[in-house]
Amino acid sequence: MPDRPFVLSVVGRSNSGKTTLIVKLLPWLSARGWRVGTLKHDVHGFTMDHEGKDTYRHFEAGARRVVIAGTTELALRERLDEPPEREAVIERFFRGMDLVITEGYKTGRWLKIEVVRSALSSQPLCLGDETLVALATDLPAPLPVPVFGLEEVEALGSWIEQRFLGGPREGERP
Repeated sequence: MPDRPFVLSVVGRSNSGKTTLIVKLLPWLSARGWRVGTLKHDVHGFTMDHEGKDTYRHFEAGARRVVIAGTTELALRERLDEPPEREAVIERFFRGMDLVITEGYKTGRWLKIEVVRSALSSQPLCLGDETLVALATDLPAPLPVPVFGLEEVEALGSWIEQRFLGGPREGERP
C-alpha cells in the first residue's frame, strides 16, 4: 500500500464533461484493482449537510468538527480558518490510495488531463502548461500531448495505468 497516492487532475471549462469522464474512469480503474479516491475543487463554497439533519444542527450550533459514521460510510464536516493546502488534503484523507483524481485545480502543479468539447471551445485552456499530459476531446488532432476521444475510457484508463501506476496490478490482464 503506497504512503502517498499519485495525483492526477481532470480539468476543463465548466460543463466540458469533467465529472462524466471521472465517473466513467472510476469503475474501470476500480475493476482493475486500483484504490482510487477523488477530490473535487469548489471555489464557490458548498454544504454537504442538509438543513434539519442532526449533523447540520450540530455544525450550525458551533461544533468545529462533525463526523457521521454509519456501518459502511463516514463523513466529516469541519470549519476551516483558511483554505486548506492541496497537498495537506491529500496527505490527511487519501493515505493508502493508489491514485487520487482531482476535479478542478487548473492552476495547480499536479499533472493534468484536460477535457475539451468542441461545442464549448476550439482550443484547450492548458496548452503551453508543462503539467498538461493528455486531452480527452473531440477536437481534431494533432495536439502536443496524447489525445483520447471523450468516450475512450478504456484507452485512457490503460494509458493512466501504464504511465503513472506502473502497469496493470499483479494478476490483472493488460
